[in-house]
Amino acid sequence: MRFMTVAVSSTSTPPADALPALDAIGGEARERARVPGVAVGIIHGRNQYTLGSGVTSVEHPLAVNADTLFQIGSVTKTFTATAVMRLVEAGRLELDRPVKTYLPELRLSDAAATADVTLRHLLTHTAGFEGDDFSDPGQGDDALARYVAGMAECRSSRPWASCFRTATRGSASRGA
Repeated sequence: MRFMTVAVSSTSTPPADALPALDAIGGEARERARVPGVAVGIIHGRNQYTLGSGVTSVEHPLAVNADTLFQIGSVTKTFTATAVMRLVEAGRLELDRPVKTYLPELRLSDAAATADVTLRHLLTHTAGFEGDDFSDPGQGDDALARYVAGMAECRSSRPWASCFRTATRGSASRGA
């Protein structure tokens, strides 16, 4: 299954004359991305409009609306890496310092991994994490902290920097 994300928030209903245009945008987005459904958002001045188009999935077709949540996927990896590098440029972070310097509550299943993993490892996907984890830490300001706490159960492989393996846990922890 492929995902396409359009991040929007809804504050009002689009005017009736705008609905056909928004629906057309949604249909075009679905076709272009070859996905069964999308949520389209338009911000015009102080007004924000959203409209769902299509279905959530072919297997379980529920109508997409403005409140449908889509998995954001790897889009945030670029945003997070950019934010980290901006902090590196500003002298607030160092790539080769252990992550525990900045995230003292970090606990991994391997004590050596907990002590050794650096921001550079996280950014280059060489921290040794095995696979992805799509567990749901829930909502709220402490959701990322709960997700990082779950890393204590995350297996790691050694040696560091010997292989590339993309992992959601590594990306999430660099954003913490």
